Amino acid sequence: MTSVLGQCPNRDSLWKRLTYLVDYANIPPAKELTELLPVLDDMNNCPYRNDSTHAFLLRRIGANYFKKGDCLEAIRYYRESIKVTSENKNKSVRQKDLILSYYFLGVFYGSLNNVSEKMKALDSCIAYARRLNTPSDIACVAALYQKVEYYFDIGDYQRCIEYAIMCEKFALEYASHETEKRNVEVGRQNAESSLLWRVKALLVLKEYDQAEKLLTNKLEEYKKWVSTIISGRSIPKWQNYNCTRKIISRLIFSLIPPLSGI
Repeated sequence: MTSVLGQCPNRDSLWKRLTYLVDYANIPPAKELTELLPVLDDMNNCPYRNDSTHAFLLRRIGANYFKKGDCLEAIRYYRESIKVTSENKNKSVRQKDLILSYYFLGVFYGSLNNVSEKMKALDSCIAYARRLNTPSDIACVAALYQKVEYYFDIGDYQRCIEYAIMCEKFALEYASHETEKRNVEVGRQNAESSLLWRVKALLVLKEYDQAEKLLTNKLEEYKKWVSTIISGRSIPKWQNYNCTRKIISRLIFSLIPPLSGI
């Protein structure tokens, strides 16, 4: 990326540089901020100001402040990025970026133990994913999962179950659309863990028959899901059986502590 102080940075070069910093670079946050903050100042002279590149730059700056432990500055820059995106819908601004932005805003508030603002941010993340018809976006899945844990922790087991059902569904959708093994695993783990919280909530509610029926039904459902995923990919068939065994084993052993107290 080339930029002369006081002049508008080249948009394509800036986007490539930001992408590189996210995906490949391992530059200390302070050094990266030294590079990016002047670029943000120069953005005032740009005709493409208030577009996706501008919002991306603000998020990257916020991410570096978070790495430095300055959550308040991280929040400030992420909120500015959200403002750029949400107020320029008719320009070249990707509205989908709001899903990830609100998720990380929730992460930042969580680091400050500000639970109410964290939940508001996660709710916005989920709301935008629904509005944009992308509920299986991994940021939305992660937000749903945090809501599952939150409602279990405060004792609202019915809402925990409701969010667990949504999280499992969309996590499996995410995994089924991915081709990279790492992403498939992330989706599958979120689905499994959501199912676990759902069963644990049923046990706390003393809905033992329902919990048992759920696990029995899920065994067959997960077998079919794993089979569907494998059928379209070059994965050895023996992994079908082993994968399903691991899912059920993880569920059973995770339930031993609450079951032993019944």
